[in-house]
Amino acid sequence: MINKNRQRKLLPIKLINSDGKPITIEISKGKHSELQKEIIEKFTSTNFVKEPIIVFVDDSGKNKYWDKKICEKLGIEINIHGKLPDVIIYDQAKDWIFLFEAFTTHGPIDEKRLKQLYDLFFPLREKLIFVTVFQSLSDFKKHADKLAFDTDVWIAELPTHMIHYNGDRFLGPRKFDN
Repeated sequence: MINKNRQRKLLPIKLINSDGKPITIEISKGKHSELQKEIIEKFTSTNFVKEPIIVFVDDSGKNKYWDKKICEKLGIEINIHGKLPDVIIYDQAKDWIFLFEAFTTHGPIDEKRLKQLYDLFFPLREKLIFVTVFQSLSDFKKHADKLAFDTDVWIAELPTHMIHYNGDRFLGPRKFDN
């Protein structure tokens, strides 16, 4: 018999919201969530992002977080039933929007997923940076051939390094001819 009063185990994540206030959010525990926590806590403390605001955190357990104020400012519409990335971080200093896919069981940002994300965030396309996140270098090596060009890779066990899948630039949104 299942105890209906049993509380779900949640993973606390500390972050700063767009008002500059520290808050704690909770998402379901698991490998995927642990990787999301590393994105929020480790990636935001690297030199890759100067003034990070956590815009959105997806959770398979349905504890989704989004900062309504920054979403409104950026023009991001959060459809909780849509195919949103796992984590969205906005860098105020560079006016860049990082879209993170935390790889644990589902695929990395391949050509199909890249197109989905471009379509979803089309009005903001000149600010977007697409990042697949792996826990380890060995996880990355198993899936390196599936990654789309014009995307980046961040490996949690090597937090100060990134891999960029295109030789003409390093870390930054793609420029488009209108």
